Amino acid sequence: CAGSQNTGIWFELRAIRGKSAELSENEGKDPNVLPLHTFKDNTAHSNNNHGMTTYFLGYRPHSEALFEGITSYQNRFGLMLHGTSNVRVKDAFFGMNTDSGVLYFGNFITNIIENSEFVGYCGTSGIKFSLEPRRSQVEVYSTSFSGYNDACNSGSYGKPLNIGDIQSKKEYDMPILSNLTFDSNIAHALNIGTNLENRSIFIEDHDGTMNPSGLPGFYVNDAAHMTTFIDTDLCSPGLNNRALFCENTCLRRIIVDTGSKDDYQMVVAP
Repeated sequence: CAGSQNTGIWFELRAIRGKSAELSENEGKDPNVLPLHTFKDNTAHSNNNHGMTTYFLGYRPHSEALFEGITSYQNRFGLMLHGTSNVRVKDAFFGMNTDSGVLYFGNFITNIIENSEFVGYCGTSGIKFSLEPRRSQVEVYSTSFSGYNDACNSGSYGKPLNIGDIQSKKEYDMPILSNLTFDSNIAHALNIGTNLENRSIFIEDHDGTMNPSGLPGFYVNDAAHMTTFIDTDLCSPGLNNRALFCENTCLRRIIVDTGSKDDYQMVVAP
């Protein structure tokens, strides 16, 4: 699918339409939850908006849907996953999309990207994701990112992983990232967007491949509530003044639920 004014491949699942709606076997069926069967080796390129998208209303099949071997390039967004659950993107290629390879926000149950390749350039994002609860946050495995290290004339860079405030949820967790590879001269693999100063952003670089120091550590948003218990001498600025990379640092998130009580006093002791 090429050259569309908007979207190349669109999963539009509000209702069964046309003559198919008149078939008795389709009576009472909800296309939003039907199994996908086979969606393999499809290509979308040179579309003004999405190469592929699962929205409107989103796709939430009861059994896992596999997007296998898809290719999406030179669109605005390679693939938008929104209002969606239980989709696995495998062996995919996303290249030279002018905004991001995958736009991920407002989903219902975790979707997975694995064994895939992202190629970008100055100013673009590989995966742009939002703050989602654990049950719906993206998981990315064994995937490569290249080309994002090229500097723009302004001095900024591409963003292989870009966390932003796109319909962010009140309760949220970080994505699961495992066995990812980046250009060896990457500036920083993670960008923290605007309007996240009051959130708790913490993403681990467990092997040092996401930052120029080559050391393991954590990315955090540059806010007092994130750096109070960190040796800031170990931290250096990330891609912008909203992010820090803190080398040889280990962080764990603890959530304390006090219920409806408002008279608790929390004391943290060594």
